[in-house]
Amino acid sequence: MKLPKKRMSEKRIRLMALLQKITDFLLIGLISLVCSLPIVTLGAAAAAFYTVGVAMLRGEEGSVYKDYFAGFKAQFRHVTPTWLVLLLLQILVAANAVFYFYLASNGAAWAQFGLGVCVIAALALSFSGAFVFPIMAKNDDLRGIDAVKVSCFLAGKQFGWWLLKTVVQAALFALIWFFPFLIILVPGILLFTNSYCYNRAFLRQFPK
Repeated sequence: MKLPKKRMSEKRIRLMALLQKITDFLLIGLISLVCSLPIVTLGAAAAAFYTVGVAMLRGEEGSVYKDYFAGFKAQFRHVTPTWLVLLLLQILVAANAVFYFYLASNGAAWAQFGLGVCVIAALALSFSGAFVFPIMAKNDDLRGIDAVKVSCFLAGKQFGWWLLKTVVQAALFALIWFFPFLIILVPGILLFTNSYCYNRAFLRQFPK
């Protein structure tokens, strides 16, 4: 039995819309990756990344690419100081972790305590940065420590979504490590999963 032409047309339209959205996610992911390469710009890229990603999930996007670059430009001065502080702290934690690991591997038992402190500090930074960029993009009045506090609060209250976001992110980075050619697809997948986790966490915590 053949489907009516109208129903077939509706299915085709929905399929085309889905393919267009998938393409947009993949391309915005790649654009965001390129915009993040100078490192200093990563905070603004992440803020624009989340703004566009959440809008696409909610079906509220306009011109996706124009919105991304407009968000990047608008958020650069707002987000970058907070990002640079977080980056510095991450570098310090990583450097200390390497130092204590070297000492521990050479028989210094006390260095294991230092490694434990580094793990705790890394988890604290993960909580601090988990939602800080979408939060800052959503509210221009939140800056620095205030945005970090809200991010920690949201990650703690919505621990399941934070954990899912972290696990998926780690899995995708591992995938790139073993299959570097997937770098073309992973940023878009990361955009979708991170935006989805943030959107669900925010809606559950602030339903209004």
